[in-house]
Parts: sequence; C-alpha cells; structure tokens
Amino acid sequence: MTTPMMNETRERAALADLQGSLIELIDLSLTAKQAHWNVVGESFKPVHLQLDEIYDVCRLGADEVAERIATLGGEPDGRARTVADDQAAIEFPAAACRQVRQWP
Repeated sequence: MTTPMMNETRERAALADLQGSLIELIDLSLTAKQAHWNVVGESFKPVHLQLDEIYDVCRLGADEVAERIATLGGEPDGRARTVADDQAAIEFPAAACRQVRQWP
C-alpha cells in the first residue's frame, strides 16, 4: 500500500528501516531485562529500577514501530528467531553480568 507521500521504492526502504528498528528495540528490551535480573549490590535498587524503565520504553517503542509497519502495509516481524538471526543484534556478554555485580 503506497501512501500518497511515498513512492514504492521509498516505502520499501522505510519498511526495511522500521523492521530493523523493531528488531533493535526488542533486542534492547531483552538485554535490559537480562541485566535487570542480574543486578546485585549496594546500587541494586536504583539500577534495577532504571533497567525496568529502559525495558518499558523499549517495549512501548517496539509496539509503536510495529504498528507503523502495519499501517504502511508491511508485516512486522518480532519473532524470537528473527531477532536472534539479525546480525546487528546487541550481544550481551556473560561477563557483563559479573561486572554489574561488582558495584562498590
């Protein structure tokens, strides 16, 4: 469905960019939750709460992006396999959890 302001080439490019953003937002939300589950120490409370906020913002953003994709006639794909297969996905190293745990 080409919109009045976009030609087909621009619309395909916009849909591809939006799909990439959707994958990144889903991946970032999962990364934030992984860190959230592993925070301990003196700074636990503020870091734990901030990671919850990051998670919430990413999930809401992902929902808005997915709805925009659908509005433009695309099919948003937020399946776990799609996110996992994306080469640009954020890699959350296991060592990062150990680093998070070393709060003074």
